[in-house]
Amino acid sequence: MILPVRLFIDPILKKLTLPITDFTGVDKIAEQMISTMFEYRGIGLSANQVGLPLNLAVLHLENKSKIIVVANIIIKGYTKETDIQSEGCLSCPGVSIPIKRWLGVEIEAQNLKGEKVEYRFVDYDARILQHEWDHICGRMIIDNIGKL
Repeated sequence: MILPVRLFIDPILKKLTLPITDFTGVDKIAEQMISTMFEYRGIGLSANQVGLPLNLAVLHLENKSKIIVVANIIIKGYTKETDIQSEGCLSCPGVSIPIKRWLGVEIEAQNLKGEKVEYRFVDYDARILQHEWDHICGRMIIDNIGKL
């Protein structure tokens, strides 16, 4: 099932998401989010972008060869090195904004079974994770206009 992606004017996109405490049915939500991400030709999608105030994201990584689902994301560390690249967003169609991001990020999260997982993302995958992390924290790329 394809879910409608919320646009930048939707108040849910400006709110901090909630941690998932009961993982019952989260796999179905993740499946719908993955289908939606593909339908909209995205490389990442957070739950609040489809109207669910949850700390949950689907990521299409490693040059679109791998999909992971992460819940209750916590950033544990990052590299000192950064770069600036233009980013778009499914919730801000037609908008591209230069964003400064860390080149490497380490996270702790939970998988669809609620088990603790740790990941280290580098380069473009780190950028994808940070973009979705911003959504989970109630931030969007348009919040960065004029910050560089």
